Amino acid sequence: AAPFLAWITSYMERNGIPFEHVDIWVPSSSMPFQDPTGASAPQPPMGSGSQGTVMRLCFAGSASLGSQVVGQPDAVASAPTLGKVGVSAAATVPLSSDEIESLSLFGSYSEKFSFSNGSGLPGRVFQSGVPAWEQFIANAPPALFERRGGAMQFGIKTALGLPIKSPNVGRIVCVMYSKHNRDKSDELVGKLLMDIQSMN
Repeated sequence: AAPFLAWITSYMERNGIPFEHVDIWVPSSSMPFQDPTGASAPQPPMGSGSQGTVMRLCFAGSASLGSQVVGQPDAVASAPTLGKVGVSAAATVPLSSDEIESLSLFGSYSEKFSFSNGSGLPGRVFQSGVPAWEQFIANAPPALFERRGGAMQFGIKTALGLPIKSPNVGRIVCVMYSKHNRDKSDELVGKLLMDIQSMN
């Protein structure tokens, strides 16, 4: 995922996308289930698919930007070029070293997780094929955002899950995070899906 993550963070910074961290989740049909006793055993089959196949979404990498959008961004410009987010009411400023470290630690925290189809934000986006923009995730029920503890600890407040078609595995999930409470923008979501899909 490294080349994809490098492209997407560069894209986000160039276009003033109001998120500071991103990770990628990919489906795997061979990941063993770790039970609480520490024993490794196959999990019962879930959903549709081959008999005996276990599908889980696995962490494929994360990256943080070097800057953040402060204030409330305007709607995405409708120009046919890159269509930058308007910054008349917002500004892009560098992230502090503490903020960068905090986002990096959230990435390390997230890599310990995997999600079944329909479970957690990545699993729900993977199953539905529909983007999910969630604010105040530190207050979300654990069933909706299983990494709530890490979100609280590392200051994550908004997450946007994007389903991305993949020629190799059918669909992956790209999740963007912000340390700010970001108001939902359907226009921005549509632009992100179009641009990321065309690159992918």
